[in-house]
Amino acid sequence: MNNRCEKLPLPLETENKEIQEIIDSATNILIKDFSMGLVKFRGREIKAKYPYTDKFSYEHILKLDENNISNDIKILRCMHAPKFRILLEEQENRSCPHFKHWKEFDTKRSQWRHIILCEKEKLLIVLGEFKNFFVLITAYYINYPNYLKGQLKRYNESNNKLK
Repeated sequence: MNNRCEKLPLPLETENKEIQEIIDSATNILIKDFSMGLVKFRGREIKAKYPYTDKFSYEHILKLDENNISNDIKILRCMHAPKFRILLEEQENRSCPHFKHWKEFDTKRSQWRHIILCEKEKLLIVLGEFKNFFVLITAYYINYPNYLKGQLKRYNESNNKLK
């Protein structure tokens, strides 16, 4: 049985590639997808938080800069880079039953954050909400089962579930 969402692209090809080449490919995909403001969510552009040439910032978005992260986990997180734009477009079309979407108020930054979770693919995207646009805060593959359970609990307890 195929457990993959059919509308999402295949993962990034990583075979016979060095780790830095894989990271560069993943960050280039995010730069291409999110630096131009072409992706829309709730009728508003999604803009990159960082300058489009700052690959290290996109590594942060993919959570590749966490302490003590192995190369295997970095590769796993990079593999999913082609999916985030499509995931947002599919969520916008509301065509998948596996999406969980809610928002939380970030008191530290005084802004709403939209959390989009694809439970089936174990992908999480966080967008900061501004008046006329959204900002891509983070997007990554959830490789820890307990973290996925925690996100599902946050969704289930949220008073700000969205369709």
